[in-house]
Amino acid sequence: MDKFTKRLRWCMKAGVLTVSDMARLFDRERRTVSDWVHNGRIPTGVRAVETVRRLSQLERQIERGEGFPVPLRLSKRARTEYIRLLSGGKIGRARILADGVTTRRARVVRGIRGEKGSRVRGPDPKAAVV
Repeated sequence: MDKFTKRLRWCMKAGVLTVSDMARLFDRERRTVSDWVHNGRIPTGVRAVETVRRLSQLERQIERGEGFPVPLRLSKRARTEYIRLLSGGKIGRARILADGVTTRRARVVRGIRGEKGSRVRGPDPKAAVV
């Protein structure tokens, strides 16, 4: 097995990544990345250097724990967004997405709905309209 393939598989295992996640991170087609992982093919052509650079960057992020492993509780849509944010270098926003709804936003939503436990209150429905 090629060193490149071993590195890819390590990233997938340590970062809890799927082939589709890897395709998004490398900005390549899923079937191309699948060939790299399952058939031992290596990237060639103009984009090969960029692919190896991104793989090295991904390995460093996983070793440092910067957004990886990917949380298992994310839905497919949220996982896609999480990977997109990580590939764009927006680790903070990805963590917020993984943590779910922020408490401030939850308070505002409860306030709009008129629920207890919020600081923000909507208009009083009993107030006289003139």
